[in-house]
Amino acid sequence: MALIYKRKATSYFPVTSDIAVSVGYKLNDKSVIGIGASFKLGFGRGWDNIKLSSQGLGLRSFIDWKLKGSFYISGGYEQNN
Repeated sequence: MALIYKRKATSYFPVTSDIAVSVGYKLNDKSVIGIGASFKLGFGRGWDNIKLSSQGLGLRSFIDWKLKGSFYISGGYEQNN
């Protein structure tokens, strides 16, 4: 069972942002596999209280497989903490 916590932004100020990078390896002409990581950055409570903080990390993997023409099947797994 997954628990999702969300805080609402106030005064048009984002509460968190996700920064991520992924790399892929082309196995052949029809398939690509890859891994990635993400970092969740917190910004504080508002414009008068900006405070950068770590709010979590994530790992992911993916595969893209070309079926025919411009049709692809994509799948992935992601784990966030």
